[in-house]
Amino acid sequence: MKFVFDIDGTISFNGQKIEKPIVRAINSISNNGKNAIFASARPIRDLLPLVRGF
Repeated sequence: MKFVFDIDGTISFNGQKIEKPIVRAINSISNNGKNAIFASARPIRDLLPLVRGF
């Protein structure tokens, strides 16, 4: 199963970080064999610092 998350205004509210409870929830999805996919209108160079840990 695949889960797609929009970044700005959905899982990142300031555009600079993703809060720890949300990170834990996404990690839980990944740890259970599911795929977390991130979507954004941002250029990839701006998106990578936010999602690098996934």
